[in-house]
Amino acid sequence: MEMNKKSLASLALVSLASLSLSGCGGDNAASPVWETFFSADETEDRIDWINSLSQDSYGDLISSGQTIVPGANREANAYVAKHDSAGNLLWKNQYDINDGTFDTDDSIKDSVVDNDGNIYVAGNLYQREGAPYPYTEFLLKINQYGEQQWVQTFSEENKTWDVEFSNGLVYVGGDMTRVFDTEGTLQLEINLENEAVWDVEPDALGNIYTSGHAFVAKHDSAGSLLWKVANPDNVGHWTDMVINRFDEVYVAHHSYDDDRYRLVKISADGNLEWERFISEPSSSAGTFDAKPLISLDSDGNVVIVASNDYGRKLVKYSESGSVTWSKSTSGGVVRTLAIDSSNDIYIFGDGTGEKFDNNGSSIGTLSISSGTTTTTGDAIVSGDGIFVATSAQHNGSFTAYLAKFNNQ
Repeated sequence: MEMNKKSLASLALVSLASLSLSGCGGDNAASPVWETFFSADETEDRIDWINSLSQDSYGDLISSGQTIVPGANREANAYVAKHDSAGNLLWKNQYDINDGTFDTDDSIKDSVVDNDGNIYVAGNLYQREGAPYPYTEFLLKINQYGEQQWVQTFSEENKTWDVEFSNGLVYVGGDMTRVFDTEGTLQLEINLENEAVWDVEPDALGNIYTSGHAFVAKHDSAGSLLWKVANPDNVGHWTDMVINRFDEVYVAHHSYDDDRYRLVKISADGNLEWERFISEPSSSAGTFDAKPLISLDSDGNVVIVASNDYGRKLVKYSESGSVTWSKSTSGGVVRTLAIDSSNDIYIFGDGTGEKFDNNGSSIGTLSISSGTTTTTGDAIVSGDGIFVATSAQHNGSFTAYLAKFNNQ
């Protein structure tokens, strides 16, 4: 089956040593089923950043990001590790995207797995010296054993954030939309008004939905524009997008002028059906406003999460745009939103992960214990498991952390 990355997102700025799922009164605490610390190379001091977590059809977990050797002989390579569902390391590898041609920092931003277990990672590299253009975007294919198959580099930008696999093709959102076959041959380029694409979603018919700062658009499989909806000038670059079973599109942005979050619903033929605004969960000078996150439940309702350094707000809307419920908490920035088959809602981020039921009632929290501090990462809710991959400060080292918690 093709893996749905909408259950994935970034988990950042979390501190956890033994993450536990606890009820509101703390009576339902649970320790990790398993946890493991690992590094790209245990023989030298490194900083390992985890930016993405994917899962293949066998249940194996693929974490990816960047590994750095600091200091005068600095190295910064793309990094991928594969563990089985019990947390056993199967393999780990570093990838120098430029093969040493230039001195570069290579960083993976997103990943996806195809039906055969091949891994596609997309990201950006910064050429520190000796190159005419400092930035390049890349797409790298790795087989299920960690062996590099091919790499494609393109553009002079630093804007690749999304990669998807569907219809036997790989879709990359960056300075424009690019479509590759599984052999790395470019099939299609879509450049709409020279605007960057932050989210790309192909459907089963090969239609391509894209969202960015300036627009939301739909193209057919040949790249012909079917419709485009312009965004207001005051929306931010970060965006999140989902498509429902009727080919209707939901898109969320942050609105900078009035410090609100904007959620819109667009019909299948490209007409704006409704627009809603969500106030910031908390306001303070210097507050970091996170990317808004949205997801659909099995009844077609849409949940949006707005967050910043000081608070979180969850709002569920019906398909007609009516507020079903709204919930605010004091937690910090949220980087992951997922909804399971029971329509329970999970959010992960700064300080505490939280779980809510279909009605917005709190079920429990992912509580933070002392001892390990983590930064960037990702999380997946899959079956009976919650899988978390983060970068971690542990025993004086900056390493990677992977754990499974029971979904209960």
